[in-house]
Amino acid sequence: MARFKTVISVVMLSGLAGCAAPEVKGLCPGYVHYSQDDDQSLLAELQIADQNGQTLPVTHLYLRDYGKQRAALKVICKGD
Repeated sequence: MARFKTVISVVMLSGLAGCAAPEVKGLCPGYVHYSQDDDQSLLAELQIADQNGQTLPVTHLYLRDYGKQRAALKVICKGD
């Protein structure tokens, strides 16, 4: 009976050894670098739309959210 308990204990411990928490690595998307010229081009397009009376509220919402997402990914993925 003692031998049976020992065998069962070894089998159970062997099974639990495989339950160690694996290291989880996220897959970070490539960080797109925009030049200052790209930023200026985008700003110019938004200013032209504003001058033409287009407020583009949805565009501003998307750009603000995109900026927040880029900032978060930069921290999480340790980007530049």
